[in-house]
Amino acid sequence: MTRSAWTRLLCAMLACALLLPAARTARAEDAPAPVSTPLMQPQLGGMPAPASPASAPAQPDVRSAASLPVMSVPHVVLRSGDNAPMTALNMPDGELRYQAEDGRVAGHMDKRVWGFLPGKTRITAYAISPEGDVRASVIATVQVLPHETNIVFERAAYTIGTGQRTACAPTLTDPDGVRLPLAVTVSDPSVVAYENGQLIALGAGSAEVTATAAGGAITASAHVFVVPRVKATYLRASIPYKLRTGERMAIDTSVRPRDTTDELRYIAADPSVVSIDQHGMMTALAPGKTTVYVRCGDKVATQEVRVRE
Repeated sequence: MTRSAWTRLLCAMLACALLLPAARTARAEDAPAPVSTPLMQPQLGGMPAPASPASAPAQPDVRSAASLPVMSVPHVVLRSGDNAPMTALNMPDGELRYQAEDGRVAGHMDKRVWGFLPGKTRITAYAISPEGDVRASVIATVQVLPHETNIVFERAAYTIGTGQRTACAPTLTDPDGVRLPLAVTVSDPSVVAYENGQLIALGAGSAEVTATAAGGAITASAHVFVVPRVKATYLRASIPYKLRTGERMAIDTSVRPRDTTDELRYIAADPSVVSIDQHGMMTALAPGKTTVYVRCGDKVATQEVRVRE
């Protein structure tokens, strides 16, 4: 090989050595960035689990409602001189003290609340620490009625025909005239049932309907007799048709047979004009006119009534 040929070969090799690194750099810049694949932990039950699972959020420490401090009876109704059980439950450790807001109305002693004078008050139970701090407190309301307060039934006894219904609404009112809730039960549910202020005759026999209040401290009962139904076949009603405001007049009725178990019912279409009690006594309340109905079983009598000043 001649000297000029060696010179050309050396120049070509030098050019290749200079151009090769630049070409490699250009290819690396044009290539897409590699995608990293997260490592997978061992599979459980055939399902892959993420490599770094997020930790579950901490659950709040919620106490069960059954473990919260509470009064055994949140509201008590009793008569003067009567008492009823009452105690604080689920209280923290410490001395348990009870205090009445008005000690003239009621007080607490020996796990019972005692009624003194008619009125309303609140009793608070405190859990006291050895250092004298209040750890927890709960409140109950107490209503004390006059000692002579009693439940009243409209009748001492009810006679109902089998399959029939009759109104039965025993009442107990507080000194402010507010009706208090009553629990009503029957002694023999095969004879009579009580539902929505009505007695329902189910089978021949007798039973007692009993109303209670103040945790059983106030009770009253009425007799119920269920007999085979005797339908009314005749009804005559003499209904006054002219009255003056404030005037009272009775509706005269005649029913046959006399031993019918169908009840007489009196209804005024507009009770703001005329009111009628369960015995058929009409009272004129305001000028106007209305229709009065007298019903006994399937028999009905009607009369338009006018009231004037």
